[in-house]
Amino acid sequence: MLLRDCKFLVSSYELRFVAYSDQPCKAVHLNTVRFDTPGASERVDFYRIDPAAPARWLAVQEQTKDKSRTRFFIHLGNEFEEHQRSEVSTALLVEIERRIHPPRQSQTLCRVKQKRRPAAIAVPRIHASAH
Repeated sequence: MLLRDCKFLVSSYELRFVAYSDQPCKAVHLNTVRFDTPGASERVDFYRIDPAAPARWLAVQEQTKDKSRTRFFIHLGNEFEEHQRSEVSTALLVEIERRIHPPRQSQTLCRVKQKRRPAAIAVPRIHASAH
């Protein structure tokens, strides 16, 4: 499937998506559908994703209340084509994973290793002699 044919949904209750790319991308709101039932009202917003021209890939995590899936779109020619995870190269999967889950540099850079102090130190006493 081509990215331009995909719609991504967001609802106030349990649908949402997060897009990751190697370049900035834009989520464009297409329309809203309301479902009114006795005692409840649900709104679903439809979006498309417009990646930047130089982007090589786009990964979209779609999440519902109970599950999550990631869809992979690779820039081929003038289009972004969807690929199964097994069709994406290992190197590209590593790059995508680093974008989705960046290393926690702040924890490693800010951690201060403190030296352990011995529980008791025997300090020899020096007595001054009276002259």
